[in-house]
Amino acid sequence: MYSFDSCTVIQNEKGFTMKKMFLCLVIIMGFINLSYAAFQPSVMQFSAPAVNYYEFDGKPFNLSVTLSGVQATSVFCVYTKDKASSIKDIKNGHLGWHYVNNIDTCLYVSNVMDLSTGKNTITWDGKDSDGGMVPSGEYTYYIWGYNAVTPRTLACKFFCGRQFEAGHIQQYDQDNVPLATPIYYPTGRACPQPESGGWDGTTAPGTKIRAKWTLGSDPVDSMLIETTAYKGWGDHGKIALMPGDHDYFFVQNYIGKTAIPGGMEHVMKLKWTPNGLAEQVMEFGEDGMFSVANTSATYAGPISDNVSSLWIVNGDNSYPTADNPEAMYYVDTETGSLLREYDFSWLWWDQAEFDRGFKYHGGPTCANFINGRMYCGGLSFCMKHCIDPYQEDDEDVTLWYNGNGDYVGDRFWEPDRGDMAWLCSAGSTGPWVEDYCSDVNGFSIFSAYDMGAITMGLIAPDGTGIGYFALPGEAASGLKYGQVIVDNGSAYDGIYCDYYDALPGALFYVAHDSIEGVITASSVSVDEASPAAFSVAQNSPNPFNPTTTIGFSVPEAGTVSIDVYNVAGQKVATVANEFMSAGNHSITWDAAGFSAGVYFYTVKAGDYAKTMKMTLLK
Repeated sequence: MYSFDSCTVIQNEKGFTMKKMFLCLVIIMGFINLSYAAFQPSVMQFSAPAVNYYEFDGKPFNLSVTLSGVQATSVFCVYTKDKASSIKDIKNGHLGWHYVNNIDTCLYVSNVMDLSTGKNTITWDGKDSDGGMVPSGEYTYYIWGYNAVTPRTLACKFFCGRQFEAGHIQQYDQDNVPLATPIYYPTGRACPQPESGGWDGTTAPGTKIRAKWTLGSDPVDSMLIETTAYKGWGDHGKIALMPGDHDYFFVQNYIGKTAIPGGMEHVMKLKWTPNGLAEQVMEFGEDGMFSVANTSATYAGPISDNVSSLWIVNGDNSYPTADNPEAMYYVDTETGSLLREYDFSWLWWDQAEFDRGFKYHGGPTCANFINGRMYCGGLSFCMKHCIDPYQEDDEDVTLWYNGNGDYVGDRFWEPDRGDMAWLCSAGSTGPWVEDYCSDVNGFSIFSAYDMGAITMGLIAPDGTGIGYFALPGEAASGLKYGQVIVDNGSAYDGIYCDYYDALPGALFYVAHDSIEGVITASSVSVDEASPAAFSVAQNSPNPFNPTTTIGFSVPEAGTVSIDVYNVAGQKVATVANEFMSAGNHSITWDAAGFSAGVYFYTVKAGDYAKTMKMTLLK
């Protein structure tokens, strides 16, 4: 095992006296929750009726919301429902920089509100964000929230090669079942490298280290780190695990243009050897690598949907050219052969801006794959991009993008910017973006600094910019390298982030949750309506004692099963396993014979499945 320094925050070359060491710890503990036992966060959880009736008569609509865990800073949104197929190639926002295609769109976003634990009421006046009355019909509502008050909880003290720099948290096992204890894989640059060489491409490959950490472990016990080593070049991105077999993983390496004309990105497939040397799979690609030309390193790394796919992102992180496309490659995980390619230069390359001399941007750095969608942002670039890469028609691959136009994530929008006004790509002002990720409902966050005491920006499920937010204890100074969302229904759901001002490089936890439901006119029969897609609602009530109702929709008739699992992943009950017609259904689970705690329910219908979390109180 390679050693990680467990005292990084209180060391320098000469060392501290014991008095100074104690003072440092006192200061840090004032801003963060240091735990010297297993990490067990206080998880946030919203609960609200899955279906709500409203007359759309101008009277207030009141939604009853129960919040458990910790208080929440929240927003409430209303969206179209099942209208995605009629929403084609629409541009809006200032400069037309917000684009939506084949996705339901936002009608209303509330002001930011604080919800306390227990019962709350959210009131909506039935109007859209422009003040017009929303027509009678059926709509999707969302509630998103995070805890802005409770000090961040330390989840893992280590991996401080370059602060936190996001990394990857594996939330599902190789059978695509939610992990009760997700696993954190830091980026390559976050791991100490025992040998020099290979970083700039001018020397022979050096030894690189990848590490992993199980959430819930004692955050200050370095003996719980597991590593594997391999030979590589410039290696700073995330890893992707092999779909169906997590003993194997993929890494993306860059060989600089000083060593190879033009530079080159390589993706290697390796077998993880715990605390030993990883085995490179030479049958993958050519001589064990899938390679693409690139003039500068990509920080994103490969991305897997955990089911079948491996995607390689060739976004140049600093100086793209017309001959170096911002491309994504769909690669066979066994052979390393190219299956499909998308060139997004039309979005990530602006010739007019570059002709004006503003050349610094990075992207796309595609951060995560969730519910079949890929979410991409860009270092020092305004663009945010949501992709459905499995669409057969290339024109329908982009679901939405949001660049300059609504002030969230925008650059150079101030009136006195002159020739630089509304430039999307220039490297002299915030928000600086290091990473970008989404939760299961499509709310995505991006790191944002050089903007005062701000940590992140929030984007709604159709790309609508909502606003900027600060995590607990945020300071105006300091870097914000990224946040990762865990949202698989485990006891570790929440936002995982850095805390540069207190403990650079460590992994911290902040509670977060979002839910969705339906608002419908009373004249619409929900039980008889045929849904356009498979969906599963949050059980209600939640938390519950001892009964709760699970609502869901199936697009076609067939066998539907509902199974309940404990936090160890063991099936403890089958609530339903029967033939059901297409439409909306609800099933009640009586948990009178079960112990209090967190459980997960999985609804399966044909090729569809979704898992949600619920809490039983006694």
